[in-house]
Amino acid sequence: MDWKTFRTVIALVALLGGPLVVGAASPTAPDCCAIVEIRQYTLFPGQRDVLIDLFDSYFIEPQADAGMTIIGEFRVLDDPNRFFWIRGFPSMEARGTGLPAFYHGAVWKTHRSAANATMVDSDNVLLVRPASERSGLPILSEPGADAPEKQGILVATIYHPEVPVTSDFVTLFEHQIQPLVERTGAKVIGSYVTEASPNNFPALPVRPIQSFAWFACYSDEAEYERFQREVTQDPLWGAINQRFAELKNYAPPEVWRLAPTLRSRLRC
Repeated sequence: MDWKTFRTVIALVALLGGPLVVGAASPTAPDCCAIVEIRQYTLFPGQRDVLIDLFDSYFIEPQADAGMTIIGEFRVLDDPNRFFWIRGFPSMEARGTGLPAFYHGAVWKTHRSAANATMVDSDNVLLVRPASERSGLPILSEPGADAPEKQGILVATIYHPEVPVTSDFVTLFEHQIQPLVERTGAKVIGSYVTEASPNNFPALPVRPIQSFAWFACYSDEAEYERFQREVTQDPLWGAINQRFAELKNYAPPEVWRLAPTLRSRLRC
């Protein structure tokens, strides 16, 4: 390892443990949403397409009418019984009014029994915000519009450190880790940290844990395999995982390969 790499590794190890917490989400974030829910549902066998059909037919427009954005809906490629979706809000205040408007409204009341019948568990929810002003996910102008002919692979990686992610770490991620990933041809398209505000719609629980989530697009399986082969062997990549591994109650990151549904506004 050369001296420059060594210094970067040492800086990363120090920054992950630092006390400086990222500030409030910027109201001028470049994507649609200052507040985001990352939602993962465990479904009964054979029920994923049933739920997706319900979403596409009934749930997208009413949530939009209530001020929310369905950023993306996904089949998890490695788990046929997992549905992964992302919902956004302009602010916590908008979340506090939008969720009751939808879940107390006529559309959800009409179709909730059919939707709930597909689910084993729907409480795996993270409340997050863009890690920086530049890190919000890019989305299509409307569901199903302008989709590229060739679909790549979207990969979500979610860490759960015991301590809040620092602002210096976010900077380091964007200037060191992100270029490391992108040298293989991939594209990091978004990163998020935990939103510290209390859950203002308790009827839908969120997990009370710290998170750092990032999303990357790979053009195909070969590009993703190149990332796994090359980037994960780099000393800098090893440093981030080693630092997380030293934290109390640490678990390895969640890594999900995602395929967008027909009406997903987020796709590679």
